[in-house]
Formats: sequence, C-alpha cells, structure tokens
Amino acid sequence: SPLYVIDGLPVNDASAIGGSAPGGTTNNPNLRSAMNNLNPSDIASIEILKDASATAIYGSRGANGVVIITTKKGDTGKLKVNYNGSVGTQKATRLLNFMTGDEYTQAINGIIDLGNLSTARVTGENANTDWQSLLLKRASLQSHDISFSGGGGNTKFYISAGLYDQDGIMLNSGNKRYNGRVNVEHAIAQKYAVGISLESSYSRDNYNATGVGLNDNASALYMAQNYDPTAAPYTASGGFNRSPLMNPMDNPLAVINGQYGMGDTYRTIGNIYAEYYFIPSLSAKVRAGADVNDSQRYFWIDPTTLTGASYNGYADVRNGKRAYYLGEATLNFNKKIGDHSIAAVAGSTYERYTSSALIGNSRSFALPDLTYDGLGTGDNTLNGVSNSRQENILVSFLGRVNYAYKGRYLLTASLRADGSARFGPNKRFGYFPSAALAWRIHDEDFLKDNKIISDLKLRAS
Repeated sequence: SPLYVIDGLPVNDASAIGGSAPGGTTNNPNLRSAMNNLNPSDIASIEILKDASATAIYGSRGANGVVIITTKKGDTGKLKVNYNGSVGTQKATRLLNFMTGDEYTQAINGIIDLGNLSTARVTGENANTDWQSLLLKRASLQSHDISFSGGGGNTKFYISAGLYDQDGIMLNSGNKRYNGRVNVEHAIAQKYAVGISLESSYSRDNYNATGVGLNDNASALYMAQNYDPTAAPYTASGGFNRSPLMNPMDNPLAVINGQYGMGDTYRTIGNIYAEYYFIPSLSAKVRAGADVNDSQRYFWIDPTTLTGASYNGYADVRNGKRAYYLGEATLNFNKKIGDHSIAAVAGSTYERYTSSALIGNSRSFALPDLTYDGLGTGDNTLNGVSNSRQENILVSFLGRVNYAYKGRYLLTASLRADGSARFGPNKRFGYFPSAALAWRIHDEDFLKDNKIISDLKLRAS
C-alpha cells in the first residue's frame, strides 16, 4: 500500500493486532487503515506522488507511491457552520443462484442411483430452504457531519465532528465510527506561523468469520452455498436443525448467530508545528507528531454451534497498541531572481515506532452466556495467554532543490538517507537520490493560446 501523509505527518498503516485464533476467525475483515478513520468531509485536497523523483524524498517508505492529504484549515471572516447528512438503506443484489430443495433431492438421488454415493435415498419432507437469503437483510446506512470554521486577525480555525453508521447486510455485522477534528493556525506572513492539527476517532466493528472451510474455519455465507436446501432451518423445539447429509458441516444460521467478533479501535493522529522566518526567503520549521492506534478484538464461538459444543464455548480477547512518533526540523529557502526561481529544503527527522499486544483465550465455560466478557469463567487449565512487544527507530537526513527558469524549464534533485535500528551498525543507512527534468511545453509561445490542448508537459525522472 502507499504511504499516506496527512497534514505533513506520515501515518502508520499497519494493523494494531495481528495473528488469529481457530481458522483465522479473530481477523477483522474491516481493516483499519488511516483512511478508515479520516472523515472525507474534512479533506481539502489529495495529491498522488507516483514517479521516482517525487517519492524519493520519503525514502524507503515511498516505494509504493505517496498519497498527500491536506485537511481543511478555515478562513478569516465570519463563523461558518456546515452540516452534511445522508440516510439510506442497502441490500444485496445479483444473488448467487442455487438449487432448490426439489432440484437438490433429484440430483442427490441420481448420484445414489448410479452407485456413486453409499447412503439411503433422500426422502421425506422438503423444506426448500434458501440459506443465502436467511443470512442477508436490508440494512440502514447514515452519515452526519458538522463543522465550524472561521477566524479573525492572524488566526484561523476549523472544528468538525462526524458520525458514520452502517449496518451490515449480513446478520450480526456492521460498522460505526465517531470522529472529531481541530485545526488551528496562527500566522503573520513572512514572520512566523504556529499551528496544530488533531484528529481523534472511535470505531466499533461487528463482524462474522471469513474463510472457505468447515465451521470455525469458514464463513456462514460459504456454508450457505453448500448446505442441504431440503433441511429446515430450525427443529420443532426451536433449536438449529442439522442435516445428516452435511455432517460435520454446521447449520449456517447456527454459525452466524453463534460465531462472531467485535472490534473497538481508538485512533488519534495529530501534529504541532512552528515556523520562523529569518528573512522573507529563509525560514526554519519544526514539527512534532504522533499516530496512536489502540485496538481491542473480541471473538466468541457459542456452544450452540458444532465447534462451540466441542469446546463448550470458546473466547478469544486481544488488545493491541501501535504508535508512531515524529520529530522533524527543516530549513526552507525560496527565492525568485528575474526569470530564475529556487526552492530548497534541508533537514532531519527522528521517527519511533512501537507496538505491543496481549492475547488471552479460554474454553469450557461455566457461564457461556457471558461470552467473551467472561473469560475468567472458562476452564483455567485450558487458558492460553501470549504477548509481544517491539520498537524501531528511523533517523533520516534529507535535502531537495527545485529550480525553474521562466516557469517552463524545471529541474528537481533530492537526496534522503534513512538509518534504521533494524539493521546492524555497519549497514544501517540506505541512500535514496533522485533527479528530474521537465519542460512545460504548453507555456511556450507556439502553444500558449492553443484552445485544443489544455496542458502539455514533458518530464523525465
């Protein structure tokens, strides 16, 4: 995936919790990348850096491209209040077509009659159950965002809050997110500037197991594609019905109602900066930032499922924290002399990455109704506990020069040196040089007034 840079801060896109329990069932399919936690209404612009020269200034992390996101900062003037909201519904369309119970009976009995299946012919009542439809529902979707922006004198501000609530089209699934943002900047042109950009969000995920195997190794939807359509969903007493033809595959309804996960993600991304101008063309800038991701995952297999019955209930609880801290200092030079323009930057960065996780699981519960909230009621002799912790430091030095002649002939050169604590002292640094030449052909006299070609630029890097 590319490197995301939000308001000058590279964000850590790695998951706070890795690994899995039986069959990968604790993995959250709703991946929590930096973009999941960012409110689209707060975005002012997005810039994509793809070529070698543009991404080289970000070193090794820019190998897959760089996405630069700038959020709204507000304008001086009267207070502006904006609200954006939507409410809707969603449903699954273009469903997969499966055999009805009657068609299934005819096919199975044909295989039996040919001697290719050693079991009694299928007879008796035919429920014609559409398992796929039983797992799906019409679900609601709503989004609400409100923002306040304005400023006076030399200060501008932007404050926002948002709610996103999407109920899943599968049973026991959905996502809800709350987020808030504060951007404040105080500046006097070519004198100094100070500012803060801070976003915090909370996400709640309810999700089902994923996979293409049996029971705890699969999703209910996968089993619905394979389960006996002649079997009724429930027994006369209200329990989950199991077809003798499907053993050991479980009833899809039993799985989706008795095998599920929940995830909580708290994430805060923010940075503060200060810039001072020694002269109009020369300034120094410092920045400090952090991206802190704190996540919890809870997973439960109920005794009403075939797998859960063998465990007498199974619970898995995971806590993970992943943090990224940045300290940056740069010198910036911008000067125009006649037809010549020069922009240069030189500086260094200090980046620290930390992660930790604590995992606990248990089975054979005395009080299974407590699900994953009652981990201590399981059989202590069968408990499992593990943990991990790691830290990495990246120190970098960088420089870049942009030169333009008459705004048409462009030259860019940059160099970045990354030193990582992951490598030995003698091989700790990697170097990333780059250069690019460009010609704005459209600005030449022979194309300037051309109404067919809106822009034309030749670039090599």
